[in-house]
Amino acid sequence: MASARRCGVMGVGKVRAGGALMDETQGLEALSRVGTAFERAATAESAYERLVTLYEGEVARVAASIKGEGKGSGYYPYLAFFQRHNAADITARARYDILLEPGFYGTTITRPKLYDAYLRDQLSDLMATYRAPVYVGLSRRPIPLPYVVKSGEGLSVEMLQRHGAGFDLPDLHATDDDIANCVYKPESEAPRPLSLFSAERTDYSLARLHHYTGTSPEHFQKFILLTNYQRYVDGFRDFAAAQLGRNIRISSRPGIRSMARRG
Repeated sequence: MASARRCGVMGVGKVRAGGALMDETQGLEALSRVGTAFERAATAESAYERLVTLYEGEVARVAASIKGEGKGSGYYPYLAFFQRHNAADITARARYDILLEPGFYGTTITRPKLYDAYLRDQLSDLMATYRAPVYVGLSRRPIPLPYVVKSGEGLSVEMLQRHGAGFDLPDLHATDDDIANCVYKPESEAPRPLSLFSAERTDYSLARLHHYTGTSPEHFQKFILLTNYQRYVDGFRDFAAAQLGRNIRISSRPGIRSMARRG
């Protein structure tokens, strides 16, 4: 979750009553426009756990539909936040960025377990800085079928033809970088972005990682090394394997403990 303040996005969009704070009724109305089943989370841990529960439940729903055991789309979790203070009134110093104006901010979330440390850290910082809870529910954005199927299972052309009419497929028109590219302008009643990328855009990138490397996103670490020769990849692979062998022989030695290879 990263603020889009660097693009000036946070200053775009009308705050009700000329900047007046939303009351509870208005807040509930705002949430109902973007999703359903919202619950208030007073701690970062409870917010994270609900994101996990909702996401896994929706993925299970789609998976069951694929097997013919149920029907219906699965939807991305939605993280909502109401900023009720002007930036000048915030006494705590935000570690990453600030929300400049009062208003409704939100974003869809995908694969929360994959981003567990990041999400916990960002949620803790957001809630501590602004002394406010977050709200977690289900968005109205469906999870596309290809992002639900596990790596290695694959989707044949026949499966897509058979399921295409009844399942949600990626919406490439809505999968863009408008927020990160500083061209996104929310409508007056729309929430302001709480992250630079939507859940569907994130899923698209995760799918590209697997497509180009043959490696599931779970096995990636903090950095990705790009190279233009296969022999460099082979060299790093051999080095990692050698380090892994040494660490296994010396159990107390820190470092590489496992290695995932393509496929």
